[in-house]
Amino acid sequence: MESLIVQYLLIWKPLTYAVTFFGMIIEGDVLLFTIAFLVRSGYIDFWDTAFFVVSGTLFGDMFWYWLGTKISYLPERLRFRIVKVAQPFDRQLVSRPFWAIFITKFTYGLHHPILTRAGSQGLPLRKFLKIDIPASFAWMIVVSSLGYFTSYSIGLLSQYFRYVEIALVVVIVIFIFLSKGIVNLFTKRSSSKDL
Repeated sequence: MESLIVQYLLIWKPLTYAVTFFGMIIEGDVLLFTIAFLVRSGYIDFWDTAFFVVSGTLFGDMFWYWLGTKISYLPERLRFRIVKVAQPFDRQLVSRPFWAIFITKFTYGLHHPILTRAGSQGLPLRKFLKIDIPASFAWMIVVSSLGYFTSYSIGLLSQYFRYVEIALVVVIVIFIFLSKGIVNLFTKRSSSKDL
């Protein structure tokens, strides 16, 4: 199978792992899906990649939580955005923190503000870790399984595709739109309940 991008991953594996680590800190949904796809296809090593995925995810969540503890030092515009996005979920963050953090891991653009809000609202670090670590592992299993099995099915159809990357991009775009739709739905529902 010919590839537009993947052949360069074989040459630049250290760069691939660096992108994996820092990408998981910034926004991991699409990246984790893609990584699982590439691991299943045999382009990158499972164990090396798993190390960078797990460490990047946990380090990233700790970073966003820590940023919340320093929220008073953030620019006003960024503070306003975090409060605007995460405040409708304050009740869930207090009464059901595991589910609030777990569910927002699947919602594009909402997870980091929730982690930051948890830090700014004084959720104790020990409690945060007890919630975040299992939620992170469950999220990694679900999203990487989707990427893995998508790769498997596309691999079966590879004789019909010249470039698998095109199918992967389509799946990623659909995933982003679905995530965005879920965020909008939950935001509208929580806003209507507050009224």
